[in-house]
Parts: sequence; structure tokens; C-alpha cells
Amino acid sequence: MEKVLNSDHPDLATIYNNLGSLYKNLNEKKKALELYEKCKNINEKKKALELYEKCKNIREKVLNSDHPDLARIYNNLGNLYENLNEKKKALELHEKCKNILE
Repeated sequence: MEKVLNSDHPDLATIYNNLGSLYKNLNEKKKALELYEKCKNINEKKKALELYEKCKNIREKVLNSDHPDLARIYNNLGNLYENLNEKKKALELHEKCKNILE
């Protein structure tokens, strides 16, 4: 599945969780734990992305468009999108950061 979907795709989290349950039922606890950890890592990245997006939206409403705090959030959010292999979105946010800091 990882060959078809991005390694951080939300559907993979569900698949890892389901496989973990099956391995747990087969009493293969080490393999189950490994799959549960993969699921957890994907879900943590999704949660971080949600929180950063909320933060960005709030700061865009209350700060001037050239405020350094916005550059920081654009940079951090861009890094997270890059880690999630969403290069186009990452580039867009890094460009916003650069435009503020120049």
C-alpha cells in the first residue's frame, strides 16, 4: 500500500491500525505494536497540521500581513507540509515566509 499512497496518507493510518488489531489477535504483539506506532505517527502529523492551520488562520486575522510571527508560522507549516510530501503547498508557504522577511 505504501507504494500507492504517500507514507503519511490518512488511509494508511487506518490500514496500520486494522493490521495491528489482527496481529494482536494472532498474539504477535511485537508486530502489532510496530503497526500501531506507524498509525500513531501519521495521526500525530495530521493533528499538528490541523493545529498549525488554526494558528495560521488566527494570526492572519489579527496581525499585519508582513508581521514576523506570520513568517515563522508559514515556515513551520511549510516544513510540516514538506514532511507530509505535499511539496506544492510547502513551497507556497515558504514563499510567503520569504516575502515577509525580505
